[in-house]
Amino acid sequence: MMKSQSTPKKLSFMSIYFLGINGVIGSGTFLLPAVIYRDMNLASVGVLLCTAVTVSLIALCYADLASRFKGSGAAWFYGYNAFGRFTGYELGIFTWFLGCCTLSAEIVALLTTLKSFLPVFDNRWVYAG
Repeated sequence: MMKSQSTPKKLSFMSIYFLGINGVIGSGTFLLPAVIYRDMNLASVGVLLCTAVTVSLIALCYADLASRFKGSGAAWFYGYNAFGRFTGYELGIFTWFLGCCTLSAEIVALLTTLKSFLPVFDNRWVYAG
């Protein structure tokens, strides 16, 4: 009995676009608006709208690049193909560094959210550990 090999599904342009939007909504929606509103009052709505437009344009750029290349790797893959090995290496290192910073920020965001529910997280040693 022969098994038919199916090709893996590819992300469409809109899927990639909405993945970027999902990342912004997930990380900023629940933590930042109250702080921004406290400091800027009604002008915070304009700030959030400008941020949404900017992030949407970045997501569109990544989606456009993804449609132009067959491989995966986002900025690293584009930099490698357009400018050579050294630029690809630099983009890879910076992407790794950005990933580490993002992970750290997500952990702090989680701990900030948890401390409103569990008082044990309202301790500076939790953040240092």
